[in-house]
Amino acid sequence: MIYNDRVTVGPKGDWTGYEHGWCYDAGPAALLAALVWDPETQDMPVGFKKQATPGQRRAPRSDTPENDVAEGENVLT
Repeated sequence: MIYNDRVTVGPKGDWTGYEHGWCYDAGPAALLAALVWDPETQDMPVGFKKQATPGQRRAPRSDTPENDVAEGENVLT
């Protein structure tokens, strides 16, 4: 993209949209974040500058307590 890049997730097999997205400055940041992110165990990727969708994502096998991260908070792990 011209202004920023985005990492997105959605249901498997659904190519019509996404449920959650995170914005990054244009360049390699989004790709690098996607490469090191495990969406099965981590709620969100690291280093994003803005969450593009409402709500807090919970990874299927997350070990983060539900109330540990405030909604919309950018957490680097």
